[in-house]
Amino acid sequence: MAQIRRLRALGAACSLSVFLLLVFFLGVGQAASIPDATRYVAPAGADGANLCVDSAAPCATVQHAVDVATPGDEVRIAAGKYADVHARPAPAVYIGSPVITQVVYLSKTLTLRGGYTTTNWNVSDPDALPTVLDAQGRGRALFMSGEVGAFISPTLEGLWFVNGNAAGLGGAQFGIDGGGGIGALNAALTLNHSRIVSNTAAWGGGIALGRGSRCVLNDNRIISNTAATGGGLFIGQSDATLRGNLFSGNFALQQGGGLLLLYSSATLVNNAIVGNSALGNVSGLGMAGTIAQLYHTTVAGNTGGDGSGVTVNELVSIPSSVFMTNTILVNQTVGITVGVSSQVQMDHVLWFANGVNQGGLGVISVANPYTGDPRLAADGYHLTFPSAAVDNGVEAGVTTDIDGGVRSVGPAPDLGADELPYLSMHLPLVLK
Repeated sequence: MAQIRRLRALGAACSLSVFLLLVFFLGVGQAASIPDATRYVAPAGADGANLCVDSAAPCATVQHAVDVATPGDEVRIAAGKYADVHARPAPAVYIGSPVITQVVYLSKTLTLRGGYTTTNWNVSDPDALPTVLDAQGRGRALFMSGEVGAFISPTLEGLWFVNGNAAGLGGAQFGIDGGGGIGALNAALTLNHSRIVSNTAAWGGGIALGRGSRCVLNDNRIISNTAATGGGLFIGQSDATLRGNLFSGNFALQQGGGLLLLYSSATLVNNAIVGNSALGNVSGLGMAGTIAQLYHTTVAGNTGGDGSGVTVNELVSIPSSVFMTNTILVNQTVGITVGVSSQVQMDHVLWFANGVNQGGLGVISVANPYTGDPRLAADGYHLTFPSAAVDNGVEAGVTTDIDGGVRSVGPAPDLGADELPYLSMHLPLVLK
C-alpha cells in the first residue's frame, strides 16, 4: 500500500510539472486565449491587455481585436471611424516594400462585421450605422495574406473601406502597388454588403486580388476609386464570383475604369457597371485571358479612352471566352469590343444609344438582340417604366435582382441587373 501511495504522489507531481512547463512555454497570454470567441470593438473602447471578449468592455482598435483573436473568431465592430494605421512586416509571399501600412492587417481566418452599437451587439445595421476603416491616405484600409500553400478565408461584412493609398507599398504582380482599399494575397475572401470608396493604387484602386487569391463579392458598392489599371477592382490569376455589386464613378488612367480581370475565371450575376471612365481603353469592364459567365449585367454610360463598355481580349496569346445572358449595353461609344482571338456569345441583349454596338476583330455571336430605351433611373442602373428591358430576358436560374428583389415579376425576367418591381397594367377600355 505504501508503494501505491508513493506512485500516486509521483503521478500527481508529474502532472503538476507538465502543467507548469506548458504554462512556461505557451505563455500566460496563450493560455488565456479563447477559441471560437466573439470579439468586440468600439471607438471608446480600450486595448492594452484586453482580449475583447466582453461586450461591455470592447477594444478600441480593430487591429488589436484581430491580433488577439484566434482563427474562426468573429469580430463585431461598432459604428464609427477607425483611422489608426499600423505598420507591419510584409508577408513572405509579398513583392514590394518590406514594411506595409494599413488600418487592419489580417493573416488569419476571421469574420469582421460592422454596423453595431455598444447597446446592441446582436443586430447589425451597416447602412444606418456605418463602420468606417479610414486610412486617410497613409496606407491601405485593409491587407490580408496567408502563407504560401496556406490560404486564409476571411469574411468581411458591413464595412466601409475609404481613403486608402497603396503608393510605395507594392503587393501586386511584379511588385506594383496594388489594392488601395483592400489588398489580398493567398486569401479566399468573402466580402458582403460593404462600401469601397475613394481609394487609390496603381492596380486595383478599390480592391486588388492576385496570385491565387479567390473571392466572392456580394452586394457591395465600389465607388469613386482611382488606379492606373482597374479603377474599382483588379483581379489577376484568380477565381471570382461577383453578385449584386455596383461599380460606379471609378477611374483608370490606362485601362479598366470599372474593373479588370486578367488570367482569371469568373461568374458575374446582377452587377451594374455604370459611369466609370478611363483615359486608355476599357472604360467599363475588361477581361483578358479570362473565362467568364455573366448573367443580368447592366453596362451603361462608361466613358473616356476608346469608350468601350465591355472589352474582351487575349493576353500573351491566351484568348478570352465569355458568355453573356440578359445584358443591357447602352450609352457608350462602343457597346462591346472583342479582340482578334477571343470570342463572346451573347443571348438576350438590349442595345441603345451606343456609337456602335460591336467592335474589334474577334467573334461575337448574338442571339435575341433588342433595341430600345431601358429608361434607366438617375443612378444609372435601376429601371423605370416603360423600359424596353422589361420582360425581354430569358430564364437563367437567377431568382433575385441586384437589390435582392424577386425575379421574375412578369412573364419573363427583365434584362440587366434590376427587375422592375411592378407589372405594367393594360386595362381594357370599358364604355358605358
